[in-house]
Amino acid sequence: MSEPSTSAVVAFLSIKTQFDNLGDALINRELCRLVADRAETYVDFSRAPQAFRRSMQVEGYRNLSILQRWGFVRLLLKMLSMRLSGRRCYFFLNPGGLGGKRKPLKSLASALAYNVVLGLLAACGVRICQTGISYDAMGAPERFVASWRRRLLYSFTVRDHLSAAYLNSIGMSVDEIVPDLSFSLYRQDVSVTDTRPAIAFSFRFDGKSHDQQIERAVRRVMKHQGPGYDYLFVIQVARDKAGMIRLQKACAGEGRTRLVFCCHDIDELSQCYAGCAGIYSNRLHALLLAAHAGTSPYGLVSRGRQPKIESLFNDLGMADRLYFIDEPHVDLSPIPSFDYHRFSIENQILQSYFNKLLGPRSC
Repeated sequence: MSEPSTSAVVAFLSIKTQFDNLGDALINRELCRLVADRAETYVDFSRAPQAFRRSMQVEGYRNLSILQRWGFVRLLLKMLSMRLSGRRCYFFLNPGGLGGKRKPLKSLASALAYNVVLGLLAACGVRICQTGISYDAMGAPERFVASWRRRLLYSFTVRDHLSAAYLNSIGMSVDEIVPDLSFSLYRQDVSVTDTRPAIAFSFRFDGKSHDQQIERAVRRVMKHQGPGYDYLFVIQVARDKAGMIRLQKACAGEGRTRLVFCCHDIDELSQCYAGCAGIYSNRLHALLLAAHAGTSPYGLVSRGRQPKIESLFNDLGMADRLYFIDEPHVDLSPIPSFDYHRFSIENQILQSYFNKLLGPRSC
């Protein structure tokens, strides 16, 4: 892939994702910034709530223009006009986790219609790119939609080896493995301090682990860590609220506990984690955002139920930080040291990919 001239490149994004998930705001924000650092960029927010748009914090970012009213239509027209003027256009699809659940018929129909739109854009010379994703196993209808979409993509990367192996096995060849978009945070150094008076917990309650196993593991962690810490039960995805409230109440007798609700402000959440010595979670971007705040990350998962966390931790050489809570005798003792330099290397790989795709950063 030859290095393009930055002045000739225009990039486009249309934000449609899980709007109650601050982790999705983080990876979409970092994608916008990575692209805008290298190209004139237009972002359609017409389908995103105002709170999610604010949480992404991209307004006023250099080289980046926001489209709101009739944003998707305006985005398509802008792409076509830029192509007619000879500009090189890149359309980035939304990052995140794909596959796993069977889609309802309405969602499948919508995905098929979107493929038609993408096909028309590709025929006009728009380069469609998908990065920052992982895949769980798909049923036949989902595989058909995904395989068709793969044929339309100019660049197709995933963030872990497990996803790449699965996709290659079903004939959806992956161009390369590129780190999760949140590693772009490591453009800035990690601040590690000795004074961290808290331990954080943050969990999803959607069947990935049994609630009783999560509670048992959290109680054991609190006993291991002892009474010297405050224990923060952090809600960074709105739909986790009920489960986290139940968990905090169930564990209140083990130490000083506090509920923290932070679903709309990435910087505020990062500041919360900056006061924590460790985080125990089954949410990938709780672990990765907290790690950038200097917090030691531990994945509390059920074996085989959270493949994107298992695969990414294995890829990073962090298998010892995976605690399988469905195994009754798992050792939950904290690990004393964590090498943050490994995450800085991931950022370098990420920056290199975007340099190759769009050209080097303009500053």
